[in-house]
Amino acid sequence: MTDGSNLNPNAGAVQRLGPLADALLEATLPACVRDAAGRYVAVNPSFADLVGLEASRLAGKTDNALQPADVAHRVAELDALVLEAHGHLDARETILARDGRRAMRACRFPVYDEGEPWAICVVMAPGDDLQVGREQRERLQASIGQMATSGLSAPAEEVVAEREARAAADAEAFAAREALAVEREARLEAEIASRSAAEQLERADAELERLREEAARAAGERDEAATRVDELAAQLASVHEHSTALDGELAAARDRAAAAEQRLAEATARYEDLAHELSSAQERAGLLSGELDAARSGDTDLQRQVAELGGRCEALQNELAAAGARRDQLDAELAGLRDGRGGVEAQLAEATARRDELEAELEAVRTGRKELKARAKDAEAEV
Repeated sequence: MTDGSNLNPNAGAVQRLGPLADALLEATLPACVRDAAGRYVAVNPSFADLVGLEASRLAGKTDNALQPADVAHRVAELDALVLEAHGHLDARETILARDGRRAMRACRFPVYDEGEPWAICVVMAPGDDLQVGREQRERLQASIGQMATSGLSAPAEEVVAEREARAAADAEAFAAREALAVEREARLEAEIASRSAAEQLERADAELERLREEAARAAGERDEAATRVDELAAQLASVHEHSTALDGELAAARDRAAAAEQRLAEATARYEDLAHELSSAQERAGLLSGELDAARSGDTDLQRQVAELGGRCEALQNELAAAGARRDQLDAELAGLRDGRGGVEAQLAEATARRDELEAELEAVRTGRKELKARAKDAEAEV
């Protein structure tokens, strides 16, 4: 026996069919098996090609989903007749094929399981060729041991009327169930819509609360940024004032240094003049001393002149010493002024660097405040 892969994917149904599954595959005409509920259990490739659907898509479906209502009703009626009468039926039948409606000869027989009919096997032959359909049906029956079954004819008017009445009752019951299902579905959809609206409202409330919190946080950050800007502005003003004061001190120090350098130059010139005068006096004293040694006559005028020159030399030496001390003092003062100017310049450079840092930080804070204001406005707009 084959695995039934060309019949349908229901391996249990194929096993239940037994040898009929292999016989279906060997059949040259379109053939299928439907259970008592009208669901397709197995079809051969010819039947799948006839209706234009794959076997796997046909399995489990009924003619209500595959055929027009009149065709499905006729098929169900004839299947029920065969199941009730336990005999075969060869009758004309119209089906919707892949190329449109087509008149066929449907040759049916019941399929049994443990003595009870559970399915219908149908062979579809051309509408005007009864013999070939009958032969194919008999071969399929022989494959499962059905050697002879009683033939049936199309249902009489009474049977048809009874079946139609039962079908109408079933249709009314089905319509009532369908209406109930529609009503239940409508209630479910309304409940789902109500829940969805409530959930959307809750999400909107949560989103609104989040936006409010974000707006409050942005406003707090904006206020903190404004306070920081004020602090930085005050620090920057203080730095500007300190820088201005340092500029004044530096200018005063430069003026003092210039004055000290001028005084040093004057003292140096005075020192050089005194040194030259002292040198001249010493030379003059030497000459006078020579004259004194040569004369040794006790000339009063000459001794007086020598004494005056000696006193003048001592005065010049004292003045020269004072000028040297003054020059050293001025040198020390100038060095101190230069050191002071260097310190002032260093302080000024530090103040300038600090001012640049504060200005950069102030600019960054202002930029941050602008961004916070924009974020706050966006948050307020969303709220």
